[in-house]
Formats: sequence, C-alpha cells, structure tokens
Amino acid sequence: MVSSNGTSLNAGQTRTLPSHLRYAKLSADLPEPEKRTPSQLAAELKGTVQLPVALKRPQVIELLNMSEYTHNVESVVPLDEPLFQPTPPEVVFEAFEPLQKYTALLSLRNNDNVNRRIKIITPDSSVFSIEPPKVLKGSGGGKVAPGMEVLFKVHFAPREGQDYHCQLVCITERERFVIGISARGPRACFDFPDAVDFGLQPVRACAEEAFLLHNSGLCAGRFSLAAQPPFAVTPCDGSLEAGQSMQLLFSFDPDARGEYVEELAISYDSGEQCFAQLQGAAAEVDVALERSLQILDPCYISLISQKTLRLYNRSDIRVQFEWKQLGSERAEVQRRSERAMHLFSEAGGEETHATRQARHAIEEDPLVFEDTIFGIEPLSGEIFPGCSTEVTVIFQPQNAGESSATAYCVVNGREERLVLRLQGKGLGPKATWLYDTLDIGDIFVNSQHRYEVVLENHGEISADYELGLPDTLFAGKFSFTPMQGRLEPKENVPIEVRFCSDALGEFQETFIGKLTGQPAPLPLILKGRVVGPSFHFSLEQIDFGAVSIGFLNTITFSLHNTSEVPMRFALRIPGDTSNAFAAREFQVVPASGAVLPHGKQKLQLDFISYTLGKYDLALMVDVEAVGPELLALPILGECIVPSIEADEPSVDFGEAFLGHAYETAVTLRNTSWLPARFEIVPQEEASQTIGFFEVTPQTGEIKGNGAIELSCRFTCQRLGPMSLPMMVRICGTADPALVVELQAVAVGPNVTPTTSSVDWGKATVLQHVTRTLTLTNASLIPATYNAITRKPPPNTSFTIPAPTATLAPGEVRELEISVYLDDCVKVTEDLILQVEDAPERTIRLAALGVGSTIACTTATGEETDMATLNFGDHYSNRLCQMDITLENKGRKAQTVSWLNASVGVKKAKKIARYHITMKADAVKASKVVKKVAAARRHPGEQEPRSRGKQWRRVAGNKIKPVMNEALKKKKALALKQRQNNNTNHNVVKKNEKKIEEQKKRTALLVQKRQQEQAQKKTKTKMKALFTPDTHCALHSLLMANKDDLGDEKVSWLVDCLTQSGWAATAEDLTQDQSQDEAMEKLMQCLHEHGWYLDSEYDYCPFDPHKRTPKACGCGLPETDSDDDGHPDCIDSCPRDPNKKRPGACGCGVADVDNDLDTVLDCHESCPQDPNKTAPGVCGCMESDEDTDGDGTADCNDGCPNDELKTSPGVCGCGVPETDTDADGTPDCVDLCPDHADKTEEGVCGCDEADIDTDGDGTLDCNDDCPRYAWKTSPGVCGCDTQDLDNDQDGTMNCQDSCPDDPNKIAKGVCGCSVPDVDSDGDGVLDCQDHCPNDREKSLPGLCGCGTPDTDTDHDGTPDCTDRCPEDDQKLEPGTCGCGEADFDRDGDETSDCIDLCEEDRNKISPGVCGCGVPDDDADNDGTPDCDDKCPNDPDKVAGGECGCKAADVDTDGDGTLDCHDLCPLNAEKTVPGVCGCPLSDVDTDSDGTPDCHDACPEDENKIEAGECGCGETDHDEDADGTPDCNDGCPFDHTKNTPGVCGCGTPDADTDSDGTLDCRDSCPNDAQKISPGQCGCGVSDMDRDGDGTADCNDACADDYHKTEPGVCDCGSADVDSDLDGIMDCNDKCPNEPDMAEAPASLEFLTQEGGDSNHQLAVTCPEGANLIGGGCRIPSDSHTIDESWPDGNSWRCKGVGHKIVTAICSRTVTPQVVTASGHDWVWVGCPAGTTIMGGGCQGEGPYERLSMNGNGFQCGGHGRSRTTYAICADSKYDITHIDQWAGDWTEIGCPTGRTLIGGGCHAYNWQIGRAHV
Repeated sequence: MVSSNGTSLNAGQTRTLPSHLRYAKLSADLPEPEKRTPSQLAAELKGTVQLPVALKRPQVIELLNMSEYTHNVESVVPLDEPLFQPTPPEVVFEAFEPLQKYTALLSLRNNDNVNRRIKIITPDSSVFSIEPPKVLKGSGGGKVAPGMEVLFKVHFAPREGQDYHCQLVCITERERFVIGISARGPRACFDFPDAVDFGLQPVRACAEEAFLLHNSGLCAGRFSLAAQPPFAVTPCDGSLEAGQSMQLLFSFDPDARGEYVEELAISYDSGEQCFAQLQGAAAEVDVALERSLQILDPCYISLISQKTLRLYNRSDIRVQFEWKQLGSERAEVQRRSERAMHLFSEAGGEETHATRQARHAIEEDPLVFEDTIFGIEPLSGEIFPGCSTEVTVIFQPQNAGESSATAYCVVNGREERLVLRLQGKGLGPKATWLYDTLDIGDIFVNSQHRYEVVLENHGEISADYELGLPDTLFAGKFSFTPMQGRLEPKENVPIEVRFCSDALGEFQETFIGKLTGQPAPLPLILKGRVVGPSFHFSLEQIDFGAVSIGFLNTITFSLHNTSEVPMRFALRIPGDTSNAFAAREFQVVPASGAVLPHGKQKLQLDFISYTLGKYDLALMVDVEAVGPELLALPILGECIVPSIEADEPSVDFGEAFLGHAYETAVTLRNTSWLPARFEIVPQEEASQTIGFFEVTPQTGEIKGNGAIELSCRFTCQRLGPMSLPMMVRICGTADPALVVELQAVAVGPNVTPTTSSVDWGKATVLQHVTRTLTLTNASLIPATYNAITRKPPPNTSFTIPAPTATLAPGEVRELEISVYLDDCVKVTEDLILQVEDAPERTIRLAALGVGSTIACTTATGEETDMATLNFGDHYSNRLCQMDITLENKGRKAQTVSWLNASVGVKKAKKIARYHITMKADAVKASKVVKKVAAARRHPGEQEPRSRGKQWRRVAGNKIKPVMNEALKKKKALALKQRQNNNTNHNVVKKNEKKIEEQKKRTALLVQKRQQEQAQKKTKTKMKALFTPDTHCALHSLLMANKDDLGDEKVSWLVDCLTQSGWAATAEDLTQDQSQDEAMEKLMQCLHEHGWYLDSEYDYCPFDPHKRTPKACGCGLPETDSDDDGHPDCIDSCPRDPNKKRPGACGCGVADVDNDLDTVLDCHESCPQDPNKTAPGVCGCMESDEDTDGDGTADCNDGCPNDELKTSPGVCGCGVPETDTDADGTPDCVDLCPDHADKTEEGVCGCDEADIDTDGDGTLDCNDDCPRYAWKTSPGVCGCDTQDLDNDQDGTMNCQDSCPDDPNKIAKGVCGCSVPDVDSDGDGVLDCQDHCPNDREKSLPGLCGCGTPDTDTDHDGTPDCTDRCPEDDQKLEPGTCGCGEADFDRDGDETSDCIDLCEEDRNKISPGVCGCGVPDDDADNDGTPDCDDKCPNDPDKVAGGECGCKAADVDTDGDGTLDCHDLCPLNAEKTVPGVCGCPLSDVDTDSDGTPDCHDACPEDENKIEAGECGCGETDHDEDADGTPDCNDGCPFDHTKNTPGVCGCGTPDADTDSDGTLDCRDSCPNDAQKISPGQCGCGVSDMDRDGDGTADCNDACADDYHKTEPGVCDCGSADVDSDLDGIMDCNDKCPNEPDMAEAPASLEFLTQEGGDSNHQLAVTCPEGANLIGGGCRIPSDSHTIDESWPDGNSWRCKGVGHKIVTAICSRTVTPQVVTASGHDWVWVGCPAGTTIMGGGCQGEGPYERLSMNGNGFQCGGHGRSRTTYAICADSKYDITHIDQWAGDWTEIGCPTGRTLIGGGCHAYNWQIGRAHV
C-alpha cells in the first residue's frame, strides 16, 4: 500500500508524519517536483524506490460563522489553512489485491492555541470507511486540545483490481475542508530509454534510430509520445499488453547547424508522466556550385542562349538537390499564405469545393524555380559522394536589355540554400532614323506641309515599330503615315509627316519611336517655327487725359496688318469691369474683324468712366488661330469730378400761401473746364409734411465753365416760417451734396365776406326765405370754407343749403342762407364762417316772422290758401262740397274763422263742420269761428306730415290718419294692374310652351323631308352606279376578295346578284328587266343576309368602310388629306389643297410667277418684283441704287441725293443739321441760333428768356422784381423784402434794425428787445456786464462775481484758488507742505524731504548695498549682487575652483572636475584625443590610424574601404582607373565591361549611327549598317517610292519612271494631239498641225564684278526682264543680294560673280515689293502667278525662293526688300520643288522653259542661286 502521496507501505501498515511538519503558507512556495525519467517512473511503479513525502494543502470548501459554535472566534491559524492539519494530506492505497481489507491511519492535529472541535462525515462509499478514535465515538465529533492530534482509521476493501477515489469531509468550528482518499490498481510499466543520442549528423539529412519498447508492468496500458523538432518519433502513441513489445523509430532532421537537446514527453493512460532526453548535433556537408553568378551571352529576343555549370558534392554522403524560387522555407510559407489569402478574397470570402481544391494545390505546390526568361535543367537530382552534376541554364529574353534572376538550390546537408544569380542581356531589333532631326524652318500658321522621314532596320531580326505622339501643343499638329508597322531585317520604310499648325511659336518636338522588345526609344526631333501675321496700331498709346465721370470720350485709330496673310482679330480690355458697378467702361468698335494683307482697320474706342482715379489698362489683340494677347496698346486716363457751385446759397420765397406753388430759378455753375453731371437728391419724406419742392430738371449736364438754371417750385404744407435744404449731388463724388436753403413763411387763404351781418327784416312764417352772403377769395390758393350756425339744427331757424365749398383763387361766390319761421317772433343767430388754414369769421343773422301758421290742405293733398277756395266749374243749383284740412304748424293756438263778406260779419254763420256746402254761382258769406289747438306730439314722435297721409283733428286734440278718395282710387288701380300683370305672365308662359312644341314638330318634319330627299338621291346614285359594267366590276372584285370574305359570304352575295337580275356578266343581264326592279330585289336579298347600303343599299358590300365606290372604288379609302376635293388616291399632292400634281415647284408650293420675270416664285426670293430675284440691300420691290454714292442705298437713304445725309432730319435733305448753340434745335428752324435757351425771339428777344420766375404775370424782362410775385418794382425795401412794419413803429422792417421791438429802431449796444441799462452803475451796461450787480467787477474773473481776485503772494494765482496763498513758489502744499520746496534732485519722483537717497534716482532708502548701489539680484539666488561674487550664477555666490557659471562637479567620477575635463562624461578620458570623447582611441590593426577614423579597422593595409572593400586590395592591373575587383576587363585598359564587342575590342561607333563597328558592315556610313542596294556611303533612299533605289533610278523623283525616256524625268511620254511629237517637245500639244511655238525667252549671262561687289545684266530693248539668278563660284563666299533692278538683274556679293537675266518679248511681268526685317514675303496680286523674285538688302540668306503665290527671302535677322515677279494667270506656269542636301540643281521638264527659281537652305547660307 502507498500512502501520503507516494510513500510505499506494506499491506495493512500505516505511516504517520512528524507532528512538527507543516505545509507551506502558499502553494506557490512549494518547490517544483523534479521531472521523472522513464527508469525512475518504472522503479516507482514497481515499488523499488522510496519517494520523499510532500506536503499538500487540503482544500477548504466552505467557511463557517465561528460565533455560532464558540465564543473563541480569534485564531492564530490563517484563513487559507484549516484549523486541523491532516497527516498525510492524502491517503493513497497501492499494490492491493481484490477482496482483501486494508487500513491506513489519518492524523488530524489542532494547530490553534485553543480547544477546537473536529468532526468527519462518513464517506458514501462501498469500499472506503472511517473509524474515529474512541474519544470521539458516539458524539460524531469532539474537541481537541491545542497542539494535540487525533487518529482516524481509514479502511479499504477493494472488490476489483481497479482505481478507487473518495473524499472525506472534515468540519471544524470555522470551515469545511476535504481530504482525498484514493486507491491505485495495477499499472503498466513501459521500458523507455532515459536518453537517445543521434551523434553528429548532416544538416537537412534525416537520421533514424530504432528502439524496442517492452511493457514490464502488470497490466496492459496505453502511452503517448511528444517530441519537439528537429526530433520526431513514430508512432507517437500505442498500447501494449503486459509482457508485449513494439518498435519505435526516433528521427533527427536538423535544418541548421548546432547541438540539439530536447525532451521526449511520455504520458501513460493512467496519468503518470515521465521525460526522456533526445540529443544530437548537426553540421553542413561540403556541397558547392561551380560559380554563384552565371552570365549568359547576349541573345536576340525570341532566340535562346544557354550555358552549363557544375554542382560539386565533396562530402562522403549522397545528397539530393532541388532548385527553388525562394531563398528560405519561411519565404515559401509566406508565399503560400499570400496566395491563399488572394484566393480567399477573390472567392468573396466563401469556402467552396473549388477554393478548397485550389488551396490544397497551393499547399502542395513545391515552388520549384520558374521564370519567363531563365530556365534551369534539371530542376532536381542526386549527387553521389565525391561527384558532381551538370546544370544547364537557359536564357530566352523577351525584351532588349539586361535581365536577371536568382535561383536557390536546396541541398540536404546544407543549412543555407545555394544562391545562383543569373544575368543576361537581350538584344532587341536595331532600327534607326535615317535623319533623326528635321528642321522645317519657318512656316505660316494654318498652312499644310508634307515631309518624309525614313526608318531603317539594321538588325538581324524583324522590328515591329510604333510612333508615339507627346502630349504637347505642337506635337498634336503632326500626323504620321504609317504610325506603326513591321520592318524586316535590313529593310527601311519611308514615313510621311504632315504638319499644319494653328498656333504660333518655335517648336522642337521629340517623337518617340518604340520598337517591340527594345526599351530604348528612337527619338525623332522635328523643329521649326510657326509664324503668323505681323501688325501694329497707328498709335503708340491711347491717352484720354482728364475726363469727367459718366461722359463719353472717343478716340479713333487704326490697326495695320503688315504681313502677307490675312488676320482675324478680336479686341478686349482686361480689367474693364473691375469698377464698383461691374459695368464696362470701354467699348471698341468694331471689337472683332478681319484685316487683309497690308490692309488696315479703322477702330473707335469709346470711354465712359464710372470710377474716380487713374486708368492704366491695355487694349489686347487676340488673333484667331494664332493666340491671345499678341499685342497690347496702353490706355491711359484719369477720371475726376468737376466742381459745381450755386450762385445763391439760399432762396427766400417770403410769405407764401399754403399749398400754392412758387417757382424761382436756382443757378448752378461749373467752375472747371470739364463737363459735369448733377442730380437733385430726393427730398426726405419727413420734411414733406412741412413743405415740398420740385426741381426741373432733376438731372442734367453742365458744360465746362458753364452754368445751368434750375426751376424750383416750392409749396408750403404747414403754416409758419420754414427752411428746407435742396441738395444737389455731383455725380461721381462721395462728398456731401451741395445744399441750397429754401426759405419761406407759409400763410393760409383769405376769404372775405361783403358784410358782417344779414337781416331778413319781415319774413313770412312757414316759408323758406333766402338771402345771400357774398364771399371773396382774396388769396392765390383755393379756400375751403364751412358755414355753420352757432346753434346746431334743429335748434336754429337758419339753414344753409350748401354750407361747404371751395373757392378758387380770386373767386367770388354767393352763400345762400335760408330762414324758416314757425312763429311771429324776431330771431337772431351767429353764422360762423370757418376757412381751412385761416381764422374764423362771425356774421350776425336776424329775421322777424309775420303771417299765419295755419296750413290748409285739400282732399287731393294739395296745399291751398285759406283765403281762396276754388271749387272750379259746376252746374248751378247743385250742391258742391270741398273737404279741407287745417293744420296749425305754429307754436301757439290759432282761431280760424270764415266770414261771408257779402252779408257782413254779423250775419255770418259759424261753420261747424270741416266742409261747407254752397250752391253754384252762389256767394255766401258766413263767419266760421273754430278754435283749433296747436298740434302736440309725444316726445320722439315723428312729424305727422312725414308719413305722407292726411291728418284730421278730432276731439281731445288727438290726430288720426284720413284716407281720401283719390288715394283710394289710386291704390285700387295699382292693385288691378298687378292682377292684370299676373294674368299676362301666365298667358305668356303658355304661349312659350306652345311655341316650343311647334318648333319640335317643325324640326321632325324637316328631318323627315331630308331623309326622304336622301333616299331619293341614293336611289338615283344606285341607278347610275349599277349599270352592267359596274356590276361586272363588282363581281370581279368580289371574286378577287374571296379569301377575305369567305366562301359562304361570297356564295350568297353572288346569289343575290343573280336573283336580282344582275347576272355574272354584263351580257347575261335580262333586257326586259328594269333597273329599279333589279335594285329592289338586290336590296331585299342583301337585307335578308344583314347587309345594308346607306339606310337601304350598300354598293360595296365587301368593303366594311364604304357603301359606294366613289372616286377610288371599293376597297380603297376616300381619304382627302388636304381637303381639296380630290381623294389622295388620285391626288399626287395629297397634302396640298391647291395642287394635284407637283409641277415645277413641288407639292405645297404654287407654280406661279407673280412678277412675270420668267422665274417661278418658288425659285426666287422676290416673287412680286419683276426686276429682282433676291432682296439685296433694299429688299424686294425696291432698287439697290445709291444715287448720291454715300454707301447707303436709296431705299435706306432718307436723302438719296445728299451724300452727307441719310435722313432728312429737321432741316430736310440738302440742308445741314447745324446746331450752333447746341440746344437740340437745328439752325434751320431756330430763330435764335446763337442762344441755346431759345428758339424764338418771344417778348424779351433772343438774348433774354421769356420767363416769369415769380409767376406774377409779368415777364422777368419787364419785371424789376422778377423773382418775387408780390412786387414788380423795388418799393421802399427792395424786391426781396415786403414793405412790412411788424412793430408798427412807423419804420419799415427793412429799415428797422429791430422790426419786432416798438421801442427801438436800432440795436444799440444791447441789441433789440434788450434795454441799454447799467444796474450797478459801474459804467458797463447790463447786457455787457457779467457781474451786473457787482460794482467792482464786470467779469467773473477767476473767483466769480462778489469775490475779489486778490493774489497775496503775487504768484499769479488768486488767493481763492491758491492753497498756499503766502508761498509764491507753490499753489498746493505738496509732499513737503507750504513754505518748503518739493525738490527731487535725482528725478525719482520722490521729494528730497522724504528721500533718504536724494541723489540716487533708483533708491529712496540705502537698503543692503547703500545709496548709489542697487540692491539687484541678477541671478535671483537671494544674495544681492553687491555681496555676490557670481552675480549671474544662481548656484554660486563665490567663484570656487571652476569660477562662476561653472559647477564644481565631477560627472564621470574620474577625479577631474568637469570644468577641467574635456570629456566630462567619459571616465576613461579627460581630453577628446583623436576620436573624441565618446570613442576610444584604439588602433586594432596597428596601422597608425585609430579605429574611429579607420573604415577598415582590421585591415592594416587600408583605412578606407575603397572600391573593393576592406580585406581586398584596390589593384588596377590595366591601369585604366578601375580596380580589378570592379573591372570586367582587367587586362583591357579601354574597357571595364566586355560590352557588346567583348574585352580587347572597343565598342566604337565611328559613324555615330548607333551600331557599333564590330557589328556595322558600313562603319564609316552613319546612314547604313549594311551595304544594301547602293553600297556603303550611298543611301538606299527611294524618294519617289517606286521600289527602285535612287542610286539605280535615273528618275529618282518620278514615281512613274526609272529612265528619262523622251520627255525626261518628271514628264510623262504623252502625245495628246497624236502628231507623233511628245507633249514635252510639242509647243502646241493640243494642235496636231503645230509642233513649235515661237521662241520668246532670251538668257543673258555676264561674269565679273565692280568695286561695290555688284554685277548687273540688262535685257535688250523690247524685251522684259522676267527672271534671273546669281552664282558665286567660291565656296567661301555667299550671295548678299540678288534682285531685279528695273530691266536688269543685279547681284551683290564678295568675289567673282556669274549673273544671268531671263528676258521675254511676249510676257509683260508685274513686279511687287515688300520691305521688312528678317523674313519678308511678298505675294502676287489676284489674277497673277509667281514667276520668280529676288531680294535686296543685308545678306546672307537662308531662303531665296518662291513660297505659295509669292516670293520670300530671309534669315539671320536683317532688314531687306523682297521682289516678286508676277505674270498674268493665263500663262501656263509650273512650279517644281526639290529637296536635297548641299549643292542642288533642278531643271525644267522637256518642253518647258525656265523663267525663274529660288533656293531655301535650312540653317545655312545660300551661296549660289542662279540659272
């Protein structure tokens, strides 16, 4: 049995640990158990080794609350340890037999210092049981004294030979903890070796060791093995029965040199583990390449070059090798990982079967060497000991140039892979330009040019070429044909170059030719210069000088084109819109256009300035297709604001009527010489409530030093005095406006009544009596009045029908006033006359009422006079009756009596009723006395009469309405009328209904009649249509549409035709059958089958769209698109309603000739004008004639006979529109032509304006006071002042200095309204006395009134303000007080009386250092500088050993202070030495140079690495300046690398053609590398492209000929007139009878030269010079001048000259010239052709030749004149050009005669240009 975690016990025995043993505080403090070897584990398993006892801390599973079990809660045992220590910590049973019993002792010791309780829970196990000690039996637990232990017995009764496990739970007063109990059954025991040693092995060579493993245990077991690289074991796990064995294979595969020791971890399935040692050493074998750099021979692309090298195995083992892409396994892993990640990203992050397969392929990829250019064979192999193998390197370049690659050879036995660097040079195609630079000289802009360049292939392989165009301005103007192609070996290709540029300037463009496989470019340089037109302005600058803002200024000038080509220009002024208004200030007319060669364009520049200041701009010229801003014309000017003043700063209108406009003149004067523009500032709205003014004109211009008179209308809006500013703003200035004050005193209207009272006298009551009051408006403004009575209605008897009205100025109006009295009393009232803006007036009104207030009314409602009752005419003896109504309208009761005057009063009878009865013609007199009370009304009751009824007085004075008979009749009549109207309305309604019904019946009848007429018409049509012929056509058409209609429908249609008598043919029609019968039968038959025509018949039964054939027949639509009555089927113009056929003008256009000019209107633009077919300038119907020749056609010329005018204007044609006074009215109609203000004399004559400034009706010329309406003569006060006396002192205001002071007429001393008095009697008036009550003072002085200005100390300051009145030196006590001066001698602002350092301005007390010495502490160390020996060192107050500012420290501790130690941080050095402080001065190689300066410190022969590096000498065997280590040709002093030709052979290129001489068959010919067709030195050029090289082509410039033939090269052997003579020799090639033309040319030649180096040849009399030339035989001299001089040809140049003149007696030439600088071109006029020309001026020339239809000479930047000889274009003149090098001759073709020529030498001088 084994207990205590590994202690072996015999069965039934126990072991206890000493009581003093304690387990460690923390498990981390336990020592790591030693790793067991396999032999130790085997001995342990077999029980032959006693293992040491190890302490193990029990596991506390729960902490308890001690206070619940004991009062001793304090313990000396830590919480992480149980109170009881178990011994052993774990009970283990081993080597047991089944069915036996085993016992072990478990001791629990109390580690605390007090009694503690312990209890063990019996385990729930069938094999383990616990027997407690006797002291604890029965209680299940008990207390144990401190330091004492109790023993428990653990019984074990196994049933099988297996492992058992259990836990005992121990409970103390503080915790629960567990103790493990286990039993280990039989174990397997494997005999692994403790160590395996592989000895020394090659690197990357796998060594193996076999081992036989045996299970010596008691049972079967499993094991697993784990070995660390480079060791491995196979198999890594297994199982063995007891006593069995198996083989293990250990391997050692090191990948690097060194010794290796690793552990083999061996694990049993039962949990045991042990470790064996694996060890071995690795070394490299001797395997190497013959060389690490393999340089292959240069090879043309697409070809192969190869070399071999050997791989040597100098070891005693066999090795395998393999060529790889990468230099290490780590790089291969990285490569596979990158490829896998790329694959994963391409798959979108999804894992598919395809990606898995691809990833597997990546993982399995061996990454052997692969390269597109280099190859190695074989890629893998095996080398036996002491042998070698051959490796072949293959080079197949893809492009020209250097190529390199690196291959890595993996060899087992070597740690590092062998590196093989591969290098090779690919040779591409070798093609060059025949000429790689082409200078095309000067060419004109936008002109087409053609050139040719040649590309030659000098190489041995074909060359694919392509031309690239650079992205530059001029490069885009070139085009090449062809742009790409292939050149076979030794082949060349001409490439056409075209150039046309719209941009100016010099250019040098490099075009890159690219060869496939050749990285080196083939540059082709094309250079030249594009020139454009030359031009200039007629002015050097435009200077407007000083201008006024806002005024137009104009300058005219011209633009001159001095070149030979037209130019289109555009003019602009940059910065023109930079003013504050962003508006254009300049306008040039025209702004664009074209100028012909040597022409000019007139220009006009208008300038209106909006900005003050100076202008410095430029007029820029942009030339189309040339460029912008080619010329700038400066524009200068300065904009200023003129000064304007008003003649009168203020205008006084005096008294002005309110609302009346007064007008006066305000004169503005321009005091500068520039015109000015002004505007009147709008009046502020706030001031318009006081008064407003209008100024005319509001804006205007004032000429320089001129004036303008403004009309100012001023209207007062508020009573009283006022002053308003009229502000005039001068345009262009920000200064305040000019102000003119408008002053006036506003007064209201004056309405005056004629009387102050109106008295009616006696006025009849109950009647309106009217009187009038005359009102007069005595003012200049309308007056609105309102007349009211003081008592308001109805409390007044007076009424005013029109109380309110407005009186016009000066108007007199009658005011009606009416009085209505209802009582006989006298009434008075005040009439108030209210006038707007004027004081009220009162008029007294009075009237006396007379008469009766009783009113009498008849039965008809008519009022009548009670004195007369008119009964009218009646029959006699009949009773007449009249009802009257009496009403008392007065205020008092009235008695009414009627008396019969014929019988007297006494006999009169009183009338008791309101009506009287009298006989006709009888006159009765009776007296009726009836007392009638005045009618009373209730308060608020309306006047009874206002109700329109009659009222009757009844008893009790009550009133009720009475309806009279007339009114009743009237109402009855109105009722009857209304009834009649209702009846009539009903009748009308009934009549309207009947009319509607009648209309409907009529419409039905009309419709029925129209249907009947349509049926008749249809029958008539049917009779006409259904003839035998139409029937046959219908029948045929029916059969033709059989397929569409169907057999059944066709069948019954035929039956209907047959049954109705319409047989199949016209002959079968029954003669005796009428058409009507046939139609009736046909109709009935068709109806039976559901077919109808119109409403009865269908003549097209098979056409669903038509019922009759009409014009187009059945089956075709009768569409008439143009509604012209002709269906489209017969209308050739279906959309033209006026035409059926197109005619000459086509459809839609009428074929008419309205003007009868034989041209149809559709073919001319003026169809109504017989004289014109196009509008021209004047349009149709009017001639374009210009009678007066002024450039304006008569149709647009208002004065066709006046060349100076194009419109009649005011004066009419023939009379100029002169306006002398510039008033806008021409002199022809201006009666005052010299006066701008008048056009007629008027009243005042031309010299004076007919104006009435003050509006008083008197013109100013007759008005002595023209500006004042109230006066026409000055009067007492003058025009501008009214003759008023405000204070009524008898002196007019104008003469009264105090017009408002009645006591003074002069201001006196004190002025108006102030009396001249002296209150204090000091002789100074109060108005001037500031102390009027102080007799001693008239001014307050310094002390004020009442206080004397005494100065006791006479210091100039009175005592009242002097605080030291007795100290004449002080006014204030100051610091030292009065009587003592406040001196401050040191100027420190502290008085000497309190300054202890009175002579030290920096101190007022001595301080530490005393006066005169500052207490400064510069270093702030707390010690003043006066006591501080180091005043600027805060760390020191004394110098010490190192002095101030240097600390006495020894940083490196070498015993030398830093201030004396030059290396304070290096304890080894105190001086820098050679290498400086940080470095040692050691010299490792003892060469005298320390290592710090020795780049090769271990090489005693070198201190610099040199070119070869340290350890290797820089020897130069061939003394070529390159050491041998870097010299590829160490024995060839001319080369450092083999180059193309190899060492010993120079890579020379004698002819500089880009091909080395060693490969150039023509080393002295720069244009060729092989002889070609023409041999070295002769170009294989084929200029005419005919396939024959020029050297073998007698006609090198003639594509069609290689031999001259009859007509020589350049002319075809053609005989146009078939006369047997070729055209080249036939002077009349189109006339078979004439082969020769009379000779007309003479060639005259002369040699020599005069003293001026000139020579001339003159044509004979009668002959004209048409050409010539000059030759100077000497190669060292050039032509200076060669030109036509009259009828001679003249040549100038140094040396002997040969001059030729060409003369003709039939040709009359025209010579034109042009002069200029450098390149000068002159062109022939229109209708002529250039024959030749010359140049006179400073030579020499680069060009002296024809150019276009002109002649040009130039070069070398000099002045010259060019001559062009031109002939009429009728002559057949041919121009031939030829391009060649150096001396060039060109001849005329056969049949042609030379008449002129020229020469153009690029960048050279012309030496010969002659015939």
